[in-house]
Amino acid sequence: MFFLSGFGGTRQTFLGGPAAERVVMEERRDPSPDLGAGDDELLLSATTTGVSRRISGGAGTDLLEIENPHHLARLVASLSAGTVRTTFPAREAPLPSPSATSWTCTTFEGLDVLAPVVRVMGDAGPNRLTGDGCDVLVTGGSGPDVIDVSPLAFDEFSRPPPEDRSAVAIGQRGNDRLTGANPYRETLVGGPGFDRAFGLAGQDVCAAEREARCELDPG
Repeated sequence: MFFLSGFGGTRQTFLGGPAAERVVMEERRDPSPDLGAGDDELLLSATTTGVSRRISGGAGTDLLEIENPHHLARLVASLSAGTVRTTFPAREAPLPSPSATSWTCTTFEGLDVLAPVVRVMGDAGPNRLTGDGCDVLVTGGSGPDVIDVSPLAFDEFSRPPPEDRSAVAIGQRGNDRLTGANPYRETLVGGPGFDRAFGLAGQDVCAAEREARCELDPG
């Protein structure tokens, strides 16, 4: 594992090699890692300041984990568009961060996103997509996707009761696997293809060709 911190204004980057690498960046300025070949993981804090920075997964099957636990943060990540964007209400942006920060992310096959409000979109390939937050929507692409959603609570400022949280997974085309979380309620919808939905505990809503621990039908 590689841990990079840019406190004090130091600009840092990372250039990976052919091995599988896990990189954690808690940098405040200009993240621009290139993970190189190998099946890599990059954990990036979305509180990093800056606009239109570039992140590259390189060759291999790569996972981008991105989080912003600020209680008003909204994180939108799309593999098909190759972008990650975090926003705050204009009057609530945590100083000195701007109200919006964005990255260009290329050659990643998976996303793992954590924030109070999460929107995740896949692409045409097989994707591993995870969304955790109070208000979550994860949408796969046309490939065979593995999607996990969980309606988590955050800190004392963002602790809605379980019935006020939302976690929705939509597989779209392809043979997808959709999984919820204990002990919450999720909505798992497969779409075209042969899909599998696993609700786990809670009163889960499912629409898939194979369902397990799903209590409700969306129709």
